[in-house]
Amino acid sequence: MKLPENKKERIQVFVLIGIGVALLLFTLIQLLVVPFNASRQKWKVIQGELEGKIGKANRELSYGRAVKAEYDVVSVEIDKIMASNVLRSILGSYLVGVTEMLESAAHGVGLNLNEIQEVGIRELPRSKTDKTVGVFKSYAVQLAGDGSFDQVRAFLDKIENDNPFLCVTEIRIVGRSDKPERHQLNVRVEWPIEAVPQEGRGNGADGKGGNP
Repeated sequence: MKLPENKKERIQVFVLIGIGVALLLFTLIQLLVVPFNASRQKWKVIQGELEGKIGKANRELSYGRAVKAEYDVVSVEIDKIMASNVLRSILGSYLVGVTEMLESAAHGVGLNLNEIQEVGIRELPRSKTDKTVGVFKSYAVQLAGDGSFDQVRAFLDKIENDNPFLCVTEIRIVGRSDKPERHQLNVRVEWPIEAVPQEGRGNGADGKGGNP
């Protein structure tokens, strides 16, 4: 391109070229730079949202691990409680283990046990609005014995301390005229049992024991 020889005309040409370059730069900015900046801002927003979600997920995972650890600890404790305090049948009978347990406690305090009679299995009391399936039932026996008041008290303390889930639901202490120092004891004792036993059924483990 040949520039005009006239100085004024050359200046005008340079001005037009400058205007053209400016328009071209403005067009490029509008077509490339502005969309790029908008896209970058949008990506920053998306990136922030993703980082927030990742952080939330990491916190939830951390909470989940903590909850799982607590659940494992509680499960172990529940298993210990079940093994120590929930009555288990022996060869299909709850009465065998109960008899041994009560006789050992009575012998330890000097109480005479004259009779241990099986009452049977019953449903535990539940509110009318409780629709959940019962996990536990109750197994009861009626026992009769005699001893001093201190022996009776020591016997009841012994069986209740050995199993905090055991429950003495009936008790009758009657003095003996022939032996004033001794008392006749009649007690009903109940233990929690699993509603669906893990062991064989029979001899009082069939859920059809006598009326409590």
